[in-house]
Amino acid sequence: QGGDEVADYNLSLGYTNAESTLNYNNFTRMNLRFNTDIKLIGNNVITTEELVPIYWKMKGAPQNLGEINKALEKIISTYHQKGYMLAQVVSVNDNEDGVLSIEISEGIIDNINIAGNERTKDYVITRNIMTQVGTVYNEEYLKKDLARMFMSYDDVYVAQISLGANMQQAINAIKEAE
Repeated sequence: QGGDEVADYNLSLGYTNAESTLNYNNFTRMNLRFNTDIKLIGNNVITTEELVPIYWKMKGAPQNLGEINKALEKIISTYHQKGYMLAQVVSVNDNEDGVLSIEISEGIIDNINIAGNERTKDYVITRNIMTQVGTVYNEEYLKKDLARMFMSYDDVYVAQISLGANMQQAINAIKEAE
């Protein structure tokens, strides 16, 4: 409950349904933008249908930065819970019609380099792992791949994992030490 100060504060945070009354203000004009639609871009390993429950309440409601940020955190949390540790929101845009677009980079592997193997051909190693170029980096898959490699080879490690251009995932080296 509150008066003008509380109402001003709530509006400044983006809340329009707080219990307060704004009687006197110095506004000459107030613009509210409603989320007419919410579109996800770049999500492939997790479908839009799986993510809709996170943000459906925002559709048709006034834009609220606090609620949008909570939804973005929940989206990324959903990816992380499923092992997609490099997924991130790369942009959030809205157009004049109130369509909120959320672009997600899932962390696609763009390169795998095998180094140090003298007894085994590279293609033999790469065909025995689930982690492949063009797939989305998944921590659980990598753990399974490494476990499989440890059973087959003497000494295996991931030398470096780094983000490449356009925030895409590159596994730079898997080394078989002999």
